[in-house]
Amino acid sequence: MQAIPIPIQNVDVYPYIADAPIEVPATMKGASGTYSVGTLGLDIFYNMALSGGEIVTPFTVGGTYYAIARGADGQPFQTHWMRCLTDGDSPTFGLTVSMINANKTAVAIGSELSTYIDLGELKNVSVVQPFLAPAIGELVLISGAHGKWIGTRTGTPHLMGMEADNTSPSALLHVGMRRLTITGTRVSDGQEISYQNCTCIDASATAIFLQSWP
Repeated sequence: MQAIPIPIQNVDVYPYIADAPIEVPATMKGASGTYSVGTLGLDIFYNMALSGGEIVTPFTVGGTYYAIARGADGQPFQTHWMRCLTDGDSPTFGLTVSMINANKTAVAIGSELSTYIDLGELKNVSVVQPFLAPAIGELVLISGAHGKWIGTRTGTPHLMGMEADNTSPSALLHVGMRRLTITGTRVSDGQEISYQNCTCIDASATAIFLQSWP
């Protein structure tokens, strides 16, 4: 999939520190620019270019950052973390991620239904991505959808997850999107199913989400 930059505004950029125990202040506030996500084979490319914001502390080239921004629809969302490529008043960021390395198993890459065990029909499937601290809230990607509870047929470990009808695909949902929380209700008995720390494996009209491992 060719990367198509989308305009973003009200962009606040924060240092990315995995599992940071404290809130980290913003490095840049109130910027605007573009954000794009593309794929080539099993690689995912992230890019962001900004300008016009207030730089609170200087960027470090090679340092890791993420942003909280608003897209063209005015809804807030959080970018994937990226490395700073150029600093200054108009910083740029980028990252390339291999889906095989990201998911620790090649079996999770396929989107064919034969790859998965059907464990039951689901209703009210929702998919959200919690914001990283210090932001509070979450980005809603899918809500109230029909879907299925699934597991991979092979692999060590077997991965659990869900497939969901994605009738109005969002430009913000993309293959490789991580830290997702998925929930749904099993139609047969009303049991609620929920998984955290999931990854988007397929962002098409039938979206697929699997738990990341570890």
